[in-house]
Amino acid sequence: LGFATALSSNVAFQSRNVLSKKCMQDVKMDNLNLFGYISILSFLTLLPFTLFLEGAQYASVFGGAAGAGASGLGLLATLCLCGFLHFLYNQFSYVVLQRVNPVTHSVGNTMKRVAVIVSSIIVFKNEVTTLNKIGTAIAIFGVGLYSQVKRLKPKAKQEA
Repeated sequence: LGFATALSSNVAFQSRNVLSKKCMQDVKMDNLNLFGYISILSFLTLLPFTLFLEGAQYASVFGGAAGAGASGLGLLATLCLCGFLHFLYNQFSYVVLQRVNPVTHSVGNTMKRVAVIVSSIIVFKNEVTTLNKIGTAIAIFGVGLYSQVKRLKPKAKQEA
């Protein structure tokens, strides 16, 4: 189940990158406006589902925070800060996407994930299983291989 959801997440992310890049070129929309439209449409689309499926849970989360000594206002501020930082991450992602092709963007995103995994191992002392090591090695190998192919590709065009 975990592999299937990770795979579908990657397919959705890469599809969004390709379609966004195409939209930037075909519709002549800059990255700021495109990301703004996508954010507003996704919010409006997902808000009813979120309220229906998870709305009742929010009261218990705020109640649990109050029971743990945190204020509801503090929790709300933390959630807003988290949302704002995620917004900035995605906005910068679109700035990068406008400057590079979608495959390069995806490879960079893969390397970012490896950096996050390694950082979490160092900072939080997370246990590293053999499967984690294999997955990280495959990701690093793939990024390295892509870099080599990308470096050699312009030379092949010049020779032709």
